[in-house]
Amino acid sequence: MDAIVMGLGCTRCSRLKQMTEEVLRDLGANGVTLKNMNALDAMAQYGPMLMPALVMGDCLLISGVMPTKERLTRLIRERLLTEETAPAAAGRPPPQTDPVS
Repeated sequence: MDAIVMGLGCTRCSRLKQMTEEVLRDLGANGVTLKNMNALDAMAQYGPMLMPALVMGDCLLISGVMPTKERLTRLIRERLLTEETAPAAAGRPPPQTDPVS
């Protein structure tokens, strides 16, 4: 699964990426690849949102807020558990994520 931090490089976007790296490491989520996305047209496919934003798999977890580390941990843990227990979305592919740096 990919985790994608979306933003234009502001301080909050950088901080969200750093916190996400820490949380993934703390949770032992070795199977998650963390990426950055800063192309507005690519971000638009995820729907209207504010930056910074965090997407895991095909799920928007954060948009326009800077969560506490505790809240981010809870959101990521819940998403990882959902991914482990839920069958793949019925015929719905995740959004295209080519312009990722």
